[in-house]
Amino acid sequence: MSHRRILSVNDIISHLEDNDDVLSADIYITPPDNYDKSDEDSGDEESSNINHLSRQQLLAQAEFRATVSSQSNLDIIEKYQMKFL
Repeated sequence: MSHRRILSVNDIISHLEDNDDVLSADIYITPPDNYDKSDEDSGDEESSNINHLSRQQLLAQAEFRATVSSQSNLDIIEKYQMKFL
C-alpha cells in the first residue's frame, strides 16, 4: 500500500520517533535551492546528529522508506514511502 503526503523533514523525524514499529529508515533530503546558506547552522561535519539540522534542512523536500515490524514477520512497507514537496 502506498501513500504520498506532503510533509517536512521535521514531520518525518516526528513520525519515526513516535512509531515503535519502525525498525530502520532511509531518508533522502533534497539539497536546498540556496546553497550559500545551507550549512550556516550546522555543527561539526565529522559527526552526524539529527538534533543539529538547520531550519532549511528541516523544511526541505524529502523522501523516506522505512522497515517496519508486522505481526508475522519483518517487511519493507511502502506505506511509509513518501515524497514531499
